Amino acid sequence: MRVERVNQPPTPLQFRLLCNITTQCKDDFRPFSSQEYQPLIESSVATAPR
Repeated sequence: MRVERVNQPPTPLQFRLLCNITTQCKDDFRPFSSQEYQPLIESSVATAPR
């Protein structure tokens, strides 16, 4: 793991540290695909009126 960037205040705490993780994974590995990481609310795509 490597730190790419540290953002200073007033950046919110959850966005202060940007890390880069490089690893070898199985071909069928899908990071953040489990139920734990799914959105709480379905987002909808809004289209501009014509």
